[in-house]
Amino acid sequence: MSFLKNSKSLLENECGVTLPFLAFVFVTLIAAVGTATDIARKQLAQSRLTFAVDAAGLAASSTLNTADVTTELEKYLEINYPTNYLGTATPTISHTISADNKVIDITATTTMPTTFMRVFGFTTMDLTAQAQITRTSDGLEVVLVLDNSGSMGGSKIAALRASASSLVHILYSTSTTIPNLWIGMVPFSTGVNIAAEAKYEWIDSYWKPIPNWQPAVTTFLSRHNTTKDTSDDLATTYEYDIYSHYNPTPCSTYTHYVDINYCPYVGTTNEWYCPTYRANSITYRNQYCSKDAVLYYNIPPITPLSSSKQTILDAIQLLVANGGTYIDRGAAWGWHLISPTWRGQWNAEMNANGLPLDYDTPHMKKAVIIMTDGQNNLPTSDTKLTQICTNMKDNGITVYSITFGSVTGTTLTVMRDCATSINHYFNAPTAATLNTAFNAIADSLSNLRVSK
Repeated sequence: MSFLKNSKSLLENECGVTLPFLAFVFVTLIAAVGTATDIARKQLAQSRLTFAVDAAGLAASSTLNTADVTTELEKYLEINYPTNYLGTATPTISHTISADNKVIDITATTTMPTTFMRVFGFTTMDLTAQAQITRTSDGLEVVLVLDNSGSMGGSKIAALRASASSLVHILYSTSTTIPNLWIGMVPFSTGVNIAAEAKYEWIDSYWKPIPNWQPAVTTFLSRHNTTKDTSDDLATTYEYDIYSHYNPTPCSTYTHYVDINYCPYVGTTNEWYCPTYRANSITYRNQYCSKDAVLYYNIPPITPLSSSKQTILDAIQLLVANGGTYIDRGAAWGWHLISPTWRGQWNAEMNANGLPLDYDTPHMKKAVIIMTDGQNNLPTSDTKLTQICTNMKDNGITVYSITFGSVTGTTLTVMRDCATSINHYFNAPTAATLNTAFNAIADSLSNLRVSK
């Protein structure tokens, strides 16, 4: 009985229980706080890793066609994710690119050592961050202003065709049209071939061989109004001189308008065509009076803004090398083609879509790419080109410039300064670097967004 009484008394005695209980609570509390600390560290590292992956994805995607994607991802991940951040290991990064080059999926992984959780057997925690970058080319009006002068002959013009086509392929990818993507082209040499886009009333009457004659080919030289030849003011009556024109109609049809003494026969009367220079020109009359459609200094016509990938690709293949170098004339017509002031002056596709759009149209940007391989033939052209580029930039147009081959002197400086920034200027000594320049511009024009 005494033993049972003592045992009962012992079991009912609560003296000394508090200390073990407090020890248990303390250990549990430490474990909870330690776990919370490790989880908080993981969340901080996870947030930093996600930011770094997004940044690396956007940066690498911006040079998708000019640099190695893996190298760029690793470089920008290292920049944005500090070494040994919160004790984490160096992250590894991988990516996949969709077949149409429009979507890039990126994954980065690393591990983080625990502090308190290792007491419970958890020594590391895994971190994974993913991003999806989508490239689009919508919301863009862009004009290619391309040198077609005689010095571009041979391999140079072939390189230009290939490089300009590469830019188009990048912007469109596998699509044939993209909503709100419009591309036009202005080849230039001594002049710019306006062709069917020319308005009869623009031409100085001194240069019109036949009243009310609409030429099939018209190469404009410059405006008489020197205060307007660096602006985007709309043309008015008799403002332009023309260099050459061609109409496949026998001049005998218009003999009462043309003095045939200034254009020699080439066979029978019905085989010769109207003079394509001023009727009283002795220097050029033998070159311009021709029954052929091939004109002296003739270059392909302007291609108005179009949504069709194939239209611009076909136009690029027509580029030739013929004539002198007047970059300012090409730049001026490139600006006209993208300026809202000239809306309603172009072809049916542009007019039907209200192009060019206003400068401040939301979600739309305008760009002009100017490429040349030589010096301007006149010093005044450098001055005019500088003013045209300044005016375009003042209106929010992004200007890219490319010098191809061995351009030196004043024109090189003018072309470099013509660009929106030094990052928008490209010097391309070779065909390979020309292709890289056009690809870099295409990457720059693409819209990038984190889509996941």
